[in-house]
Amino acid sequence: MFIGSEMFYNLRVNKPSGDLTLNNPVRVQNNVDFLSGHVFTSAANLLTIVSGATATNMNNASYVNGPVERLGSATLLTFPVGKLGHYRPISLLDMAGTTSATGFISEYFNSSTFADIGAAHQPVLDHVSDCEYWTMNRNGVGSPNARIQLTWEDPVSCGVTEVETLLTAYWDEVGGQDG
Repeated sequence: MFIGSEMFYNLRVNKPSGDLTLNNPVRVQNNVDFLSGHVFTSAANLLTIVSGATATNMNNASYVNGPVERLGSATLLTFPVGKLGHYRPISLLDMAGTTSATGFISEYFNSSTFADIGAAHQPVLDHVSDCEYWTMNRNGVGSPNARIQLTWEDPVSCGVTEVETLLTAYWDEVGGQDG
């Protein structure tokens, strides 16, 4: 049992005239169904989608605005995140070395903050996006490897026009590495 967490088998978000703000951590065991309305979370009041559970029907009108945690060893974990009316999922693919207790926390930011952080760490990059970024952090058992899949959408993503020249970069705040 997870002390302080609300446990749900299924959670349906259906708030066409408003949003849902979590005042406690919430864990979903089977499915989070995003029909309408945003779920506002924080590091203290986190939405956790446990191993084997799914998230469905996310769109610009319904997603998680704030951090969301996914637990599991699936070959694909999609994080239902977004901000400012833009659903912007991030996914982990081809995970290796995971267990049902392996956790990742992700959040989407529709801002240029990362460009400021990345400016000091971009000697090999032509430029860093000043439109948006995601955070993805391990939070659990082990140190699994995975590929990350990002999304973009015009005009929110600063007009990505040359996909073949697009690079992703990272900054490891803990280890002080970038690449």
